[in-house]
Amino acid sequence: MQTQDAQAKLPFRENTRQRLQRIPGALPAAFGTVQSVTLPQVGLLSRFFLFANLTVADAGAAPAIAASSTASPYNALKRIRGYTNLGTATVFDLSGYGAYNVSKITDTCVDLKAGNADTVADPFFQYPVAGFAQNVAKPIQFVMMIPVSFNDGIQFAVGLINLQSPEVRFTLELTFGQASDVYTSVDTLTLGGAVLAYYEYYEVPDPDQVELPDKVFHRLLEERIAFNSTGDVTYLLPRMGILHQLIQIVTVNGAVDKSATEVSGRRLVFNKTDTPYSYDYIVDRILARYRYGLPGTSQDLPGGSYIWDFADSEQAPTRGDLRDAVDTEALSTLEAIVTVSGTPALGANNNFIDNVRRISQNY
Repeated sequence: MQTQDAQAKLPFRENTRQRLQRIPGALPAAFGTVQSVTLPQVGLLSRFFLFANLTVADAGAAPAIAASSTASPYNALKRIRGYTNLGTATVFDLSGYGAYNVSKITDTCVDLKAGNADTVADPFFQYPVAGFAQNVAKPIQFVMMIPVSFNDGIQFAVGLINLQSPEVRFTLELTFGQASDVYTSVDTLTLGGAVLAYYEYYEVPDPDQVELPDKVFHRLLEERIAFNSTGDVTYLLPRMGILHQLIQIVTVNGAVDKSATEVSGRRLVFNKTDTPYSYDYIVDRILARYRYGLPGTSQDLPGGSYIWDFADSEQAPTRGDLRDAVDTEALSTLEAIVTVSGTPALGANNNFIDNVRRISQNY
């Protein structure tokens, strides 16, 4: 008679239970501060939902403020990090605007930014740019989803983190931006309110009976490169894991937008000589609308954002297999090249590309 060890174990997918809980307490907001929380040691961590329920007050006698950039209000969260205590295992490290971009292209591509809600209350998005009175707080609200596992579909188990392992601690850390990250104003602004955090996880079944997910980190890592001239701007990707997506957020003269006069083309180069992808602004926008868009430009990618997407092989955002993924460790070099046209005259110290990599790594 076969022993239990010799028998095939049951599949994880049909033998677990999804759960979603609010993390106790709230993360209080103030400009320039850092708040963190360590998660309970329960379940296999899948993703986070963040509700920024903030307020801003203007101390000026005659308040006059404006949106600071396209990244507003998301960069009220200057940095969003999630990390374990296992060596240097940062699972995600994103700017607020980078996290918004990730939310935009993940799973169903729902845009929770309903628009400016000065006059009509919206449960998901408020970013007032008018109607301020001296020292009277107005609400800023937005929602983000931060994936820890690869998706909520067929690859839902890829990247789950076992919080019940005795040696594992997972920390969520928020760095709040400065006033200039949210508004342009000569007055003194005060940030209040808090961020509510919710985490989704799966029950850990009996490992003697059920096959647990493979030990894989699904990581979202953002880094910035600066440039000071037009033409080709090259981002040399680290040789780190399997690349599934690369979002490139292009800022020219301190602003991001979709202007074809700024980014004229992009290409991806393997080992200096092999160029599997090379196309212009038009193809970029066609692919973005085809992959992520619904009728109307409100469902396009956010302003200034361009993406290399190798996770679309199932024709559903971030629900593809490894058909098109790039093994960065099998290449000598991997370069993502953005061609900035000569139309804009570049200013000083305000031109850069924020690169958000979605990768997976065994551990």
